[in-house]
Amino acid sequence: PIVQIGAGLTSKLGQMLRLREDHLRLMVACGVASGISGIFNAPIAGVFFALEVILAEFATRSFAFVVLSSIAGAVVARVSHCRARRSRRRTGAWRLARLQGSPLFCSILTGFIGA
Repeated sequence: PIVQIGAGLTSKLGQMLRLREDHLRLMVACGVASGISGIFNAPIAGVFFALEVILAEFATRSFAFVVLSSIAGAVVARVSHCRARRSRRRTGAWRLARLQGSPLFCSILTGFIGA
């Protein structure tokens, strides 16, 4: 589901910004890579999935952006997970529920920044 959600939202954002088709595909691939990286804690798998399935090419230009987005997604997910664990100890489980949506937001944000 993260692939479809991240791709759909980044695609809509790219269409609203009227990006060219090649930039839009790269932005979607960056969002997918960071989403997979953040949700499954697998940055390398996110990179290869995005390059093989979304872009269907291993171009140097695309590779660099997708790798950076995947790394950013993994870092943001780990930081938010650590903060959620700390806040759960201090204030209860309600803060954890508030932070659970952050990997989706982070995948969209890092996809946009990466492209």
